[in-house]
Amino acid sequence: MRRLAVVYSGEPTDQSVTLVCGANIAAARWFDAALSFHTYDEVHVFVSDERHAAMSQHIRQKRFDAVRVFPLSHAVQIVADTTYEAMHSPSGPILGQLRPLSSCSLGIPPVSAIHYTLSYPNLMDDVLRSLLLGAGPGDTMVALTSASREAHRKLYAMTADRFGIPLHEPRWNTLPIGVDLDVFSPPHGTERQHIRHVMQIPNDRFLVIVPGRLSIIDKSDVLSLLPYCARIVAENHKVLFLFAGDDSRGVSRRVDAFMRSRGYGDCVCLYRSPKPSEMALLYKAADACLVVSDSFQESYGIVISEAMAAGLPVVLPKWGPFPEVAGPNALYFDAIDFASTTRNWLGPVL
Repeated sequence: MRRLAVVYSGEPTDQSVTLVCGANIAAARWFDAALSFHTYDEVHVFVSDERHAAMSQHIRQKRFDAVRVFPLSHAVQIVADTTYEAMHSPSGPILGQLRPLSSCSLGIPPVSAIHYTLSYPNLMDDVLRSLLLGAGPGDTMVALTSASREAHRKLYAMTADRFGIPLHEPRWNTLPIGVDLDVFSPPHGTERQHIRHVMQIPNDRFLVIVPGRLSIIDKSDVLSLLPYCARIVAENHKVLFLFAGDDSRGVSRRVDAFMRSRGYGDCVCLYRSPKPSEMALLYKAADACLVVSDSFQESYGIVISEAMAAGLPVVLPKWGPFPEVAGPNALYFDAIDFASTTRNWLGPVL
């Protein structure tokens, strides 16, 4: 019997608003797609004990064929008595943790894991663990872009050199993130006007959506961008910026206070922690998308694909993985010259 083991640390797609984070969304989409289209006789899914009940319910609701869910605390016992063709993690950098688990299995199957970002707190620990254990034949690390792949390869080499460990690398593959075109699509007919009416956004405003985590320390600093947005709106009153993203850290309170103190209420509006289905509606309501992430941890930028699927023109920094993701289909700017580039771009569009 052909079996696949999946170690999944994420949550079911319909269980948590934390899926607004790009890495969580990507992992959840891969997870559901793999369970929908797999060709194995059986798939064993191992999840944390506290998520076992929710995941079991999710599997039943989705009616996935030949899928069984087990608590992670039972993994060693189950794996030791089972033969697997492969073992995979779609939810983060745990290649070094999969290798000891797969070694318990009959036949010691190859392992693979997807790395979504460069800044997981446990990333260095996993790299070191992988190097100490050594990569087995067929072990594979999957990155989202070639830029991310090369960054991770350098991290492996630097760690091996730092600790004096022989560099036995896994195989390196690249797998871009896809988006559901049934969810993210251009507006039809009067759909944009209807969405704006519900959101109380005037139809005569040129709405620029700025998707991404609401933060002042990672991805991008929202507070530092607001004065530039206000300057652009002062030059053209038709423009309205909509910041939409994860607000699990409560940053929007500080942003609100800063906007009130500066009188930016007519320049910028916030949409806190939208679900994926809500993000699809926000894209449909918008006229353009501005991506302002300036963080080294960005390895793909799923919002770029979402915005393009919704038919929006996209403006983004020309650095890291972004040119690889958007190709020639976006307008790029120098991250240190945000205001003038955005102003120059908006002029002909308006």
